[in-house]
Amino acid sequence: MKRFLIGICIVFTILLSSLAGAQEGGVGVVNTPPTFVSIDINETDDLYYINVNVSDYNGRGDIYRVFVNIYDTDDEMISNISYQQWDSTDRATASRIDAFMEHRGDYLVSGEVIRYVGNDWFLENTTLELQFVLRPLDGKTINIRASDFNMEEAFYEGPITSKTLVQPIIEGRAIPLVISMMTAGLGTAAVVYDRRNKNVLAQTVRKKMEEEIG
Repeated sequence: MKRFLIGICIVFTILLSSLAGAQEGGVGVVNTPPTFVSIDINETDDLYYINVNVSDYNGRGDIYRVFVNIYDTDDEMISNISYQQWDSTDRATASRIDAFMEHRGDYLVSGEVIRYVGNDWFLENTTLELQFVLRPLDGKTINIRASDFNMEEAFYEGPITSKTLVQPIIEGRAIPLVISMMTAGLGTAAVVYDRRNKNVLAQTVRKKMEEEIG
């Protein structure tokens, strides 16, 4: 029982350190790819509102860029839009820019990034909500890519229709939202704990915990 409690303390201490490091643009303990929590598409007042809720278990600061690509019925790209949180993939020198850019087409009206603020510690530290506002366009499909500093990606593709809501996607597999939120922290923590013997931080925390508990 004592070893189990020590293990739990180690896991969550390392998880906290990982998130904090990623928020500051530093290197987290274990890198995990971004995840889509939801994608919501609505058409209001002749405008498309595309809301992308993306999460990264290393911290929302680890999210580097999100691409939104829209294709017509002939599978030709008619719109290519991106949101970029940082101006560089070099963590040591990167500055936050929160830039929305249009690389193809002339549909982007505005973009907004929302950093969750509230009582949910997990969402506040891991999640960004992006809103892309587009002029009317004759699109058939949409694909969205979210990448982190290591260029690991989450990917979604589907029809561009009003009120499209997707389940979270982790490494190409959709999982129920409730299960995702319940297992997110534990899943990442389990990976960290499994690799603890190869991690200097984990070794240090483990030794300190064992000394304090006796």
